[in-house]
Parts: sequence; structure tokens; C-alpha cells
Amino acid sequence: MPRSYGESKLVVRYRAGLRLRRSGSLPARVVSVMGLLSSGNQSRHIRRIAVKSIKRIALVSAISASLVAVMGGAANASMSADTGSTYVAYEGPGFTGQTQVIDRCGTTNLRYRGSYKWYGSGQSGRMHNQINNRGPVHFVLPTNGNAKQATGVGWKSIFVVC
Repeated sequence: MPRSYGESKLVVRYRAGLRLRRSGSLPARVVSVMGLLSSGNQSRHIRRIAVKSIKRIALVSAISASLVAVMGGAANASMSADTGSTYVAYEGPGFTGQTQVIDRCGTTNLRYRGSYKWYGSGQSGRMHNQINNRGPVHFVLPTNGNAKQATGVGWKSIFVVC
């Protein structure tokens, strides 16, 4: 249907939709919206829906852009903090029970001290018998080697040197 002077594209699409609705080729949800629009002030309803749609599109675009920025920053932060070396603390002796996996630089307090496995890959681990790396270093885990102990340890914190 050609546009007459002053009609927006949305009005033309609305009229085309009315023709489709009458022919039965539109889904029920669209038909109910079209029925809503066909009663009363059509152009006001159409403008209101158009404004809501534009606002919704702008909001979704802004949220998507911010999520991409946040996730990208988090990925960069996690990649820079990843050590390559990994300490696995086990709740029970013989590498049993719940685990705590430590694979980042810096200080971490140990939740479990039943047994452990160390996979060295470029960084060393300094073991302390007090939380928050207080007191002297009691043991240094190797930079490029593995270590494990199936019995309990007294260490309460680890400092992974990066």
C-alpha cells in the first residue's frame, strides 16, 4: 500500500498487518496486539509502542555493551593473576575429601590440611604455619616440579610467588 503524505512507515506497516491479519497469516500474539491498536487512537498507540521498542532496544544494547566490557576486563584480570602452578589442598589424608584449588598469585589461607598436591609450572609456593603468611617460611614448593604428601600438614597459608 503506498504511503500518503504525512504517514509514517510504522502506520503503513500497521495497515499492511491488518491485511495480513484478515488473511489469517499472522501469529495469535501479533493479532491480539493489532486488535488493540485498531481500536481508538491508532497513531497514538503506534507511537507509544514505537517509543517503547526504541527504548527497549537502547537499554538492551547498553546492557550488552557493559557486560562485554566487564567480562573482557574480568578475563584479562584472571589471565594476569593465573600462575600456571597449582596447589590442591585435600580435606582428608590420602588425597580424600573436599578440595581447595589454588592457582593464583599472592596469599591464600588454606581451608584443608589433610594432604596436598603441588604442580609447579614456573612459580614457587612459600608455605607458612600461620594465616595470612605471618611468621617465617617453613617450606618452599619447587618452581618447576611436582610435590605431594598423603598425610596432614601444619601449613595454614601459601604465598605463590609470581
